[in-house]
Amino acid sequence: MQLSDSDHGKAVGRRQGHAVLLCLADDYGNPEGGSSFEYETFLPVLRQFFDKVTVWPFDRLLLKHGYFRMNANLEAWVRHEAPDLLFCVPFENQVDWSMLADIRGSRTTTMAWMCDDQWRFEPFSRWLAPCFDFIATTDRTAYQRYLALEDVRPLLTQWACDPHRFRPVDAAPLHDVVFIGSRAPHRTRYIKALRRAGIRVHVRGRGWPEGRATSEELQITPAQSLISLNFANSCGRVKQLKARPFELAGTGTCVVTEYEPQLSSFFEVGEEVVVFRSPSDCVRTVKALLREPERARLIGKSGRHRVEREHTYADRLSLLLVAASFPGTPNRSDGAVCVMS
Repeated sequence: MQLSDSDHGKAVGRRQGHAVLLCLADDYGNPEGGSSFEYETFLPVLRQFFDKVTVWPFDRLLLKHGYFRMNANLEAWVRHEAPDLLFCVPFENQVDWSMLADIRGSRTTTMAWMCDDQWRFEPFSRWLAPCFDFIATTDRTAYQRYLALEDVRPLLTQWACDPHRFRPVDAAPLHDVVFIGSRAPHRTRYIKALRRAGIRVHVRGRGWPEGRATSEELQITPAQSLISLNFANSCGRVKQLKARPFELAGTGTCVVTEYEPQLSSFFEVGEEVVVFRSPSDCVRTVKALLREPERARLIGKSGRHRVEREHTYADRLSLLLVAASFPGTPNRSDGAVCVMS
């Protein structure tokens, strides 16, 4: 079963009941790192669908209460409050997943949004999957592997953008080219190649001499730039489509990203984003766009329009709730649903 784009935005009405967001509150659980991606991404969209949203920050509560007390408190709270949806973004083993397996099938629908299934499926995700009513994954290969597991109901989705956080600014670009992201050998080679070619690249992130970007800079800096770089490497040589291309496109910058096979399913390559496959290809591509800034601006504008039409988290969550047969939705399924093309 596949849901069409015509189902977006109308499948689930707003203000339905009570949801709990179970996730890290701090970036990778580090209190000094600012708010986590999970917290900043999923809390706003859940508030669009539920009149009450409770955040259960398992990293902070683990430090405060310890593993056993935190998990006992969580189970007692869920059974007493009976929220309509428990939406979890697992990190490691901070939560007693078997406890959530006991809740499965109750009045509370449990759903996990799995990250990095390209390389975390075998050591982590497959073992958690039977503990939830539904498993949302952004990786097509992992989706097929979930289907082969007994009593697991996977939902294929994709990363997206919050167009209210990541949006264009009405000002002339401050930077020609930017990259915001953590330093890694693969990325360093590309940045060095661009700089050797005389291209000024504004870089921020963990491990770079310029230091990491604040949450505000993560949103504003690309919007103030003609071109924003993105890399698809994740763990070792694994390539994957992550949230960043959608977020960058949302700011209206011209996204120049490393090639990843799934990208063309979500953007028109060459018209809404531009790809490269090697350092030399990256240099040629960026130089060409810098010579034609109007073309770069047009690509950035087209990318923003595509995000607004099809790639918001409200779109994604609406389809997930329909596919999960959530109370109040018009469609029903067995949960083994491809909600993305």
